[in-house]
Amino acid sequence: MGTYKYSAEFRADAVALARSSGRPVSRIAAELGVNHETPRQ
Repeated sequence: MGTYKYSAEFRADAVALARSSGRPVSRIAAELGVNHETPRQ
């Protein structure tokens, strides 16, 4: 598997937030200060 900049826990939390919030993934990513693909994983 590849090397990730963020911990598995952080990525899981970002994905959960994206799924539960109803807001666009790009907006959540901007709020978290991460790439727009991070919450999609």
